[in-house]
Amino acid sequence: MSKAFLEKWSKSLGKSTKELKKEYDRIEHDVEETYSDKSETEKERITKQLFGKHMRRLKYSRSKAEDFFGFILGCSRLTDIAEFMRRKALAAYRDDPIQAQLQGIVDENGTPLDPREKMGNRDNPNFHKPLTEHIYNRKIYGVAIKEGTKAPMFFRMTLWRNSAKMFRYKPYLPIGFKAILKDMKKGFYELNASKLTKFQATKRTIDFENWMRDSSQPFIALNELKDHAAKTKGTYDNWCFTEGDVDLINPTVNPNTNCRSIILSDADKGMIETVRIFIPADFPLAFSELSRVIVLGKVRLWKREGEAEERVSMEGYSVFALPGQTIVGPQPTEMEGSTPIRDEGPIIEFIEEAED
Repeated sequence: MSKAFLEKWSKSLGKSTKELKKEYDRIEHDVEETYSDKSETEKERITKQLFGKHMRRLKYSRSKAEDFFGFILGCSRLTDIAEFMRRKALAAYRDDPIQAQLQGIVDENGTPLDPREKMGNRDNPNFHKPLTEHIYNRKIYGVAIKEGTKAPMFFRMTLWRNSAKMFRYKPYLPIGFKAILKDMKKGFYELNASKLTKFQATKRTIDFENWMRDSSQPFIALNELKDHAAKTKGTYDNWCFTEGDVDLINPTVNPNTNCRSIILSDADKGMIETVRIFIPADFPLAFSELSRVIVLGKVRLWKREGEAEERVSMEGYSVFALPGQTIVGPQPTEMEGSTPIRDEGPIIEFIEEAED
């Protein structure tokens, strides 16, 4: 690699050649390990191509990423979209092999195929090819103020693949972060992670309860959740906040969904029915039974076998124990498998490019 090569990039990006050389050396080391069978000339060519690609992504991220200050409420559970498509295709093949082939979801041997012709605005390179990979997906929910604005607003950030699988977090911790604002037409910030996205703990303070109540998302009374679920049935973004008392915490984690459940009631409203909330297993339980909590989640209606009456439950993303109304139970000092939280330091860094 010549000095002139780095000088050209230094002029294009406004970065020092010393700083660029560190990035180049890192990529060169990876290429040496990955392409050890290639000639030195080929390895240098590959290194330069990957270096250029990396620099272009950084340039794009810096121009699009904006600064936010807020906190994470919680996350959806980790899902594998490819596994869901595989199971659906195999079930269809068992029911009607010919029809499943005509739909393009399996081949003549019953192997599940990727049916997605498009991925966002791009053509899917794996369209109609065997589903062999994992497509992990997880959504982060939180409240934040965008730089240049004053009001806190609800946000959702979608993580894909390894970023989703490896994500660790601590809810209700003031943080600063950069992200790409994809959309806000639905009354909340739809965010994408960029190459520069990381959550960094800060010593600034936040009134978590008031921020949630002012975040532009609906607060629905616990005894009105069933009506809300009926009105929003079939919609994708029918999450809401609700408030209640913790009747029961089920410590058992369902291995199929990786969730545990809590049961909410509200004596002040004379509720006979209770509402079951399913929350991801990695969400910390900083409360015990009888605590008063605010829950964020997506509502759904369901029926018990043999019953005509519908019931309501919630796929929970977050549980906030109200100060002064909380009975604190025993809890681990750190979530299993999580990255230690460091004040004024990075919590997590996303290294993958966000999908559209």
